[in-house]
Amino acid sequence: MNNNGKQNNLLIIAAVLLLIVGIANYKNYYAPPKSVAEVFSFSSMSDKEQKSLLDEAKKQGSIDKNAKKNTKNKKEDKNENDDNLNVVDVSNDNLDDNYMNYVVDSKGKMGRWKNTKISVYVSESEYQNNIYKALIRYNDLFEGYFKFYLTSNRDKANIKIEVVDKISSNSKNNDIGYISGLTDYSYDSNDYLRYAYIQLLSRKPNSNKKFTQSEIYVTTLHELGHALGIKGHSPNEHDIMYASSSKSKEKNLSKRDINTLKIMYSGNQELIKKYTKDYASTKLNEDEEYAKNLPNKAVSWIALGQTYYDQGKKEEALEAYKKALALEPNNASIYSTMSSCYYESQKYETAIKYCKIAIERISEEPQKVGCYTRIGSSYDKLKDYENAYIYLKKAYSADKSADIFKNYLISCAQLDKKQEVLSAIQSYKSKNPDIMNEETVKQIYKWASQKNGKIVLE
Repeated sequence: MNNNGKQNNLLIIAAVLLLIVGIANYKNYYAPPKSVAEVFSFSSMSDKEQKSLLDEAKKQGSIDKNAKKNTKNKKEDKNENDDNLNVVDVSNDNLDDNYMNYVVDSKGKMGRWKNTKISVYVSESEYQNNIYKALIRYNDLFEGYFKFYLTSNRDKANIKIEVVDKISSNSKNNDIGYISGLTDYSYDSNDYLRYAYIQLLSRKPNSNKKFTQSEIYVTTLHELGHALGIKGHSPNEHDIMYASSSKSKEKNLSKRDINTLKIMYSGNQELIKKYTKDYASTKLNEDEEYAKNLPNKAVSWIALGQTYYDQGKKEEALEAYKKALALEPNNASIYSTMSSCYYESQKYETAIKYCKIAIERISEEPQKVGCYTRIGSSYDKLKDYENAYIYLKKAYSADKSADIFKNYLISCAQLDKKQEVLSAIQSYKSKNPDIMNEETVKQIYKWASQKNGKIVLE
C-alpha cells in the first residue's frame, strides 16, 4: 500500500473508530425471526383445549413454512414493519407505584425489545405447560404493549427458555441461597434487547428434589421480567421481581410489576425519566446489598462489578470480578466483563487475553460477537490492523447488524481491501437498502469505487 493509501485509511480510523464497541457480557442475537406461530390469548380455554393447542405448537414446521411463504407478499412485509414499538398512551393510568429505579443500569440506561412481537423458543420438558402459562399471563396483562409468540426455530428466537439440571452459579452452593433461574441478555447500540437466554433449574442443588410446577411457574414469571429488560430486582417481597422467589407472596405479577413494565413499554420518555431520577445510588446500594447477602455467588459479584464499572470505578470493578472468578473460574461472562474493564483502562493486550479466554468457554458462535468486536478494537488501538480485520470480520460473520457491518468495512478500508468493501456493501444493501443512507457507508463506498479515490470522513 502506498503512503497516500495509508494516510487515507488513517483518516477513516480517526473519524469513525468510535463505532467500534466492546460490550460487556455480550451474547448476541443476530436476526429477527420471520416465522412465528401465535398460540396465546386462550387463557379462558379448558385444560383440554389448551393442551391440544400447545401440542400443535410443537409441530410448527408446517406453520413456519407457511409463514415464510407469506413474507413474499408485499402487504405482509409492510405489516411486519409496523411491529416496531410505538408510544402507548398511559396518561390516564396511575402508575406511581413502581420500581423503575431498579429497572435501569447504573448509567441510567433502560433496555427493552424494539418489536412488539417477541418470539420465544421453549425446550421440551415436564414443565413446558407451566412455562407456556407464564407467557400467556404476560400476554393477557400487556396487550397493546408487546406479545409473546412461540417459535420452533431455536436459533432465530428472540428469547430461548430451557430447563436445565444445573446452573453454574450454584456450583459452590454449600450454605444459604441458590439460583433457581438465570437470564443472559444483550443489547444493541441503541439499547434495544437483541437476545435473551433463560435457564430454569429443574431440581434443587445438591439434592434430587425437583421443583414443583408452581415453583417453575413463579421462576419463569421472574426470569421473563429480566428478559423483558428489568435489569435489577424490586425491593418489595410482594413483587414477582423480588430477588427471592420463595418470599414472593403473590404467585403472579403484582400491581407494581405491571406498572413498571407499562412504563417501560409505553415508549413515553418523559414518564421514564420522571421515575428514574435516583437510579445511580439505588443501583449501587442494591448491588452492594446483593453481594453482601450472597457472597458465595459469582452472579452477585458480577452485578456489583458491572455497577462499579458503569460508574467509572474501574479498580473496584476488577476486584469484584476477581472475586466472581474465584467462585467460577470457567464463567465466560466474567472474563468478558473483565476484558471490558481492561479495555477502558487502555490495557489492550490484557483485554485481548481475557476476551480470548472467554471465547474458549462460549459454545455458540453468535454469543462470541462482543468479544470478537472488543478484540478487533483492541488490536486497532495497538495499530495491528491485520488482526483487527480478522476479528471484526468474525464478528460480522456472526452478526449482520449495522454497527458491526460498519466496523467490518472500516477494518477492510484500513488494509485497502476495496474489492471486499464493494462486494460486502452490495450484498448487505440487497437486504438492507437503508444502509446506504449512512454517511460512513456512503463515503467508504465512494472511496472503494474510485480507482485512485481519496476519502475524508467528517
